Amino acid sequence: MHAVLPVTGANMSRNDFQLSVIIATCNRAEQLGQALESLGHQSVPVESFEVIVVDNGSDDTTQVVVQAHLKKQPHWRLLRESRPGAAAARNAGIRVSRAPIILFLDDDIIADPELIEQHLQSHRERSGIAVLGAVRFPWKGNESPFFWCLSHHPELFQSFQFNNPENIPFQFFYTCNLSLQRSFFYQEAGFDEGFTASGFEDTELGYRFVKAGFCIIFNEGASALHDVRTTFQRFSQKRYASGQWAQYFVNKYPELRAIFFGSSSLRSKISSLVGLSATPLRPLFDAQGGSLSRLFLPVLGVLCWHHLQYSFRTGFSTKSLSTSGILAKVLPD
Repeated sequence: MHAVLPVTGANMSRNDFQLSVIIATCNRAEQLGQALESLGHQSVPVESFEVIVVDNGSDDTTQVVVQAHLKKQPHWRLLRESRPGAAAARNAGIRVSRAPIILFLDDDIIADPELIEQHLQSHRERSGIAVLGAVRFPWKGNESPFFWCLSHHPELFQSFQFNNPENIPFQFFYTCNLSLQRSFFYQEAGFDEGFTASGFEDTELGYRFVKAGFCIIFNEGASALHDVRTTFQRFSQKRYASGQWAQYFVNKYPELRAIFFGSSSLRSKISSLVGLSATPLRPLFDAQGGSLSRLFLPVLGVLCWHHLQYSFRTGFSTKSLSTSGILAKVLPD
């Protein structure tokens, strides 16, 4: 078990930094470079915010890419975190952050020019909040059955379908583009480092955030391109792993099981059966072009969705993961 070290006095908030951007990354050098480039062209002065990149075990050219940006922005920083998972990496970034507002971005987020300005504006207008920014995706939906599936089921990545943008449920606590006051971490633990891979670690923190009496709001103007690059094979594996982390999550909070999974309905059983039956069609889900693919694109897309749901449920039903968690203060009281 690894405790997260508290912040020292030298790391306390600096008046000249309004916001700290924290990006956890692993082996996405090209996308990270584009993300950092977009942060260098914001509508607010670049000296008004810091960027903290936490390298979580990359073996590509990530270090070279970040160092090139540090030459232009010497107040930005690069950390290395050996403990696996975005939770541990983000906690490391929180620990050394120096601004009163923390903005979490994914390493494949290409920020629109007013993204930081919009986050700051929301915090000036209202206290005690987390601000969820909007993301759009690069696919159109007609590239392959897999991308048809993603475009018709945005909840597989991030969905922004909620009733009240001024009071969003904790399920939408997406740390791909989300800011909150740093002071929250004086009273609450950071990310649960029991999540040693991406999947529900932000949802878990979001649940504790809302339970502590805070509110999540949506600012559509704080927008970005989520430059997701994946294949059906990789995403299917991620869905299986997400199912495992969902089990870890609901085992910690049994009261939330019904919210995420409801009862064992006939509909879910039929969906799983369809998904299992679609297994031989897996090679077709990434197929692009050709009259056959275009003709049956929606049909294959629906089958792809059922198969991804089946992968998730299969992961969820595997042997239980430990639910002890590794929660620790990242900032001193």
